Amino acid sequence: MESVLNYKNFFVWTDGFKMLGFILLIAGTSLLLSPMLVEVETNSRFWIVGVGSLLISLALLSSYNGVLFDLKNSRIKRYDQWFGVKFGDWEPIPRLKKIDLVVHEYKQKNTPNGVSPTFTSHHVIYKCVLLTAEKPFLVLDFRDQRKAIKFIDQLSNRLETDEQSPRLNP
Repeated sequence: MESVLNYKNFFVWTDGFKMLGFILLIAGTSLLLSPMLVEVETNSRFWIVGVGSLLISLALLSSYNGVLFDLKNSRIKRYDQWFGVKFGDWEPIPRLKKIDLVVHEYKQKNTPNGVSPTFTSHHVIYKCVLLTAEKPFLVLDFRDQRKAIKFIDQLSNRLETDEQSPRLNP
């Protein structure tokens, strides 16, 4: 069994930022490849815009945050990742009362504007809540119930809690 668990939070950046990253990647690549296809005059501004858009797109596409659980040493590291490098500090995991799974359901609607249709979508998020005696210590969001339950089981088997955590059927 792994002694380090990695929870990656993909909810931080909205889909719009990821889409912007893809658009800048395509635009920067097209711009830098255009001199091979068409005869154009290039100058330093041309290269700065092309390389700059590629760097910004790579930053947007490779960035996220998460939590590393070092279960052997009973500590966590909340991190932000940029270009593959994780930034954050280790801190001890306090004594946990229990690890709980909370199901959060909500509806999302786009704003009616008179031009596009109004869409409504139903979402379900599974929240893994690590509770201390006083308050929630950490809340992790999952889109898939099976992954949430698997993560809770891995934590419960390696961390001591005062109460047994309830289980949902996957």
